Amino acid sequence: MCVKTLLRSMVMCLSIQALCRGGETPKTSERPVLLAHNELQKRLSDPSLRVVDVRSKADYEKGHIPGAVWFDPKLLEPLAKDERWTDKSAWSKVLARLGVGPDVEIVVYDDDSQHISAARFWFFLAFASADREVGLVDGTFKSWERASRPVTTEAPAVALRDYDVKFNPSLIVGEAEVRVAALLGSDQLVDARTYEEYVGNGLCPISKQPLPGGRAGHIPSARLLDSSKVVDADGHFVDASALRALLSKAGISEVSPTIVYAKGGGRSNATVFALRRLGVPARHYVKGLNDWATDPHRPLVNGDQPGRAE
Repeated sequence: MCVKTLLRSMVMCLSIQALCRGGETPKTSERPVLLAHNELQKRLSDPSLRVVDVRSKADYEKGHIPGAVWFDPKLLEPLAKDERWTDKSAWSKVLARLGVGPDVEIVVYDDDSQHISAARFWFFLAFASADREVGLVDGTFKSWERASRPVTTEAPAVALRDYDVKFNPSLIVGEAEVRVAALLGSDQLVDARTYEEYVGNGLCPISKQPLPGGRAGHIPSARLLDSSKVVDADGHFVDASALRALLSKAGISEVSPTIVYAKGGGRSNATVFALRRLGVPARHYVKGLNDWATDPHRPLVNGDQPGRAE
């Protein structure tokens, strides 16, 4: 990339950040809530806690955690479009279904060990809830049920209530910032996909599709932290010492500004969550390689080394 184009990208990054923040300091160090099953069971009647189930409606109706409300995570997908990321009215209208006041903590669960749906919902909530405690339930619904914890088919009555939307744009980065990070090392890049995808030999295990244009590999300088490694088979996040060991093995700094990505943003949410729980100042390239790889001039590296942009 020529110097002129690089400078233009840097200016664009700074301009977008300033516009979104409105002069506020980015919130990049908050540690999200991770609620263990034991603690959640003690708080099932706590009016200051809203538990959200993002499994299918059919699974919810078969049985769910008492007091949990069902929310269709697909309702948030239209809000991830460029022109709607900062549309407060649209976000408030969708999130009104949660029926919560400004002081209510929100935790989300699903039945996937990698929390594909729950972590994505958490990320959207965290973006729209700069002043609210939002997080995940540590473990899947199956593991809750297997431990003979309470389950009900009764759905709580929830009235619509305006959701107090306060954006935290410092959680999100775009292509321009990723490009600067790849070229200048301004942020460390973390790839949350599988080893096979990272080196350029495998397809996405979810979509079974290659990157746009049939491309393969990873963004220059990115280091691998497979999202499946930050949780166990029951969806419990690994403890701090185990996560630190993973970071050390991958050559990922615990203190450096970090940008996490995957193919389409689904798997990388749990990795962002885990890193921020540890205190790593992690942000999310939500569009991921589905965006990056659309331009053949944006470089990709094949092989198991981070590589560098030329």
